[in-house]
Amino acid sequence: MKTIISIKNVTAVIAVAAFILFLNGCKKTDINDKTTSTLDEKIMSNIKANVAQQMAKEGGIPQIFTRKQPVTTYWADQFGKPVTKEQMQNNFVSQCNYDLPAYCDLVQYARVYRCASTVYGAAGYFLQFEFEISWNNNIVKLGTGGNRTSGFADIIDAGGVTVQSLAFDDTNSDVQIVEIGQDPNPSYPNNYIFRVKFVTTDFNTHLVPELYINSGNHAVNFSAMFVTNCKSGGSPYSLRTLPVTTYGFTGASGNDPCKRNDKAWVTTGPSSGGTMIVTGYNPGAVTCGYGGSFVAPDLQEVQYKIDAGSWQNVVNSTATGLGIANSAFLRGGDFANVTGFPSGTPHMVIVRYRNWKYISTTPWNIPNISNDCRSYANTSLPSSYQDYSTWAYQYWPY
Repeated sequence: MKTIISIKNVTAVIAVAAFILFLNGCKKTDINDKTTSTLDEKIMSNIKANVAQQMAKEGGIPQIFTRKQPVTTYWADQFGKPVTKEQMQNNFVSQCNYDLPAYCDLVQYARVYRCASTVYGAAGYFLQFEFEISWNNNIVKLGTGGNRTSGFADIIDAGGVTVQSLAFDDTNSDVQIVEIGQDPNPSYPNNYIFRVKFVTTDFNTHLVPELYINSGNHAVNFSAMFVTNCKSGGSPYSLRTLPVTTYGFTGASGNDPCKRNDKAWVTTGPSSGGTMIVTGYNPGAVTCGYGGSFVAPDLQEVQYKIDAGSWQNVVNSTATGLGIANSAFLRGGDFANVTGFPSGTPHMVIVRYRNWKYISTTPWNIPNISNDCRSYANTSLPSSYQDYSTWAYQYWPY
């Protein structure tokens, strides 16, 4: 069963699904803070390195498509064959239980365009994607026997044939696993919410051809396998997800700023008693295009919260004399300073951001939610989740 622990044991951001049970106890209380301090430093260092920056150097700024699409999970043996809870109880020794997650969602996915060049090679796209899961077992990167938390992206043509398959794990990607906190749903008092994100670091074999992304004739299926730190005996079992077909990823959707989010950069991470600097989307920061025609957003709206606190607006420090001055709205190249971070126990800062495009409001005034265009609210989802889909998220432990 999952028990409360410091945010210190955050493992790193993104993707949900199959968890291979392995040789350490699943309880977080089994982990001693003194023995994990070095690991924590490495984890935070990896997150602050921000692999998205590496992707930007390869070509463009990540175009992020947000959603909250439920995913089906199931237990399977090492050969991928589904197994029942009873079979695991009879053949597997563990401190953890065998419950499935309360939920598992694909929450956002992204593409980054790389132009053809003599330095980088062929033109195409890199992918990244993120899952959220509510569960009472821990998620870790690496299990016994070399088992790794892994994500999978399959490109499917119009006839349902897989034309390209990509695997993401910590050998070729930045696998970020972040513990958001305890699930507020009283029906699952022992569950914690995790975010698992896969961002490639393999710029040779993970390139997706432009034809697949921009033709409008292909879809992208995402799935994942997670590793837990449960004690095990006998054959390992995994929690896996069925592939999720994404929508709006191909064709012209990436050219509409109200159907995606562009990256808002945290250029200086938060620190105790220090400052966090956030800058807006800046198309001039990259030297190549995005594949096909591309329309930039006019503004990005940026908010943050510390631990389980409420969302707060960043403050635009550079739009002096304009209507968006001292607001949460940033033009490309604008920046905001955030100060007053608490000291003491380790903390988590979550930054969320979304695109805006002026329609009726005069630039550069505060946009009107009724008349102007913001990042796509996914109307195919229940009403309580639609607004969720307008924001992209980033995590900064300190």
